[in-house]
Amino acid sequence: MVFPLEYRYLNQKRKLNMRVAFFAGTMRRGQDGVTRVLYRLSDYLKEKKIEHVFFSAIVPPESEQTVPIYGVPSVSTVLYSDYRIALPGQKIIEEQLTEFKPDILHFNSPCALGYNALKYGQHHDIPVVATYHTHFASYAKYHHLSIFENPAWRYFRNLYNKCDRVYVPSRPILAELRAHGMMNLQYVPHGVDLAAFNPSYFSASWKKNLGIESKAVLLFVGRLVWEKDLETLA
Repeated sequence: MVFPLEYRYLNQKRKLNMRVAFFAGTMRRGQDGVTRVLYRLSDYLKEKKIEHVFFSAIVPPESEQTVPIYGVPSVSTVLYSDYRIALPGQKIIEEQLTEFKPDILHFNSPCALGYNALKYGQHHDIPVVATYHTHFASYAKYHHLSIFENPAWRYFRNLYNKCDRVYVPSRPILAELRAHGMMNLQYVPHGVDLAAFNPSYFSASWKKNLGIESKAVLLFVGRLVWEKDLETLA
């Protein structure tokens, strides 16, 4: 896993056990690709003995938490019943952050939690970084709501351009974000788990049993939702 340069710089500069506060839309384990990335990152931080906490609209039971995860008031969404949207201006976040004393704030969802992180970071002179996980502006066309695409880009520019750094895992998305006027971007790929995705798993008998031994097989890994551009895939 590529470790953000800001983390390493702060840790070396201060020579202390660094503290990171994360802000994510959901922390329900395995719910989507973002949560998988966050839990892998959390494991890495624990290995490096770097203290960290999470703030999220969806929180797993305490028995499943390996680090503190604080739930925040939220409302359900219309398009996605499995997700919730955090409400803005929450005092519980400020109280917990004041007690935790983070060295860096890292948000992973462009919702109210991201603005809460920015507001707190600006007020207390704490670096704020973000990871651009989800291409929300493009969702509008898949739900026949193209009228909202341009306002969405304005919203994201206003949010992300206030960050000290925005990590982007894809070069094509990096180019698109720059074309839309976003700054302070850094390409940081997620990488591929070569133990899980490995040619050693190839099975000629599996293809034969399905009657497709003479055909190429494409593996799609992701949620089956239209914004994954499944129509193009099909």
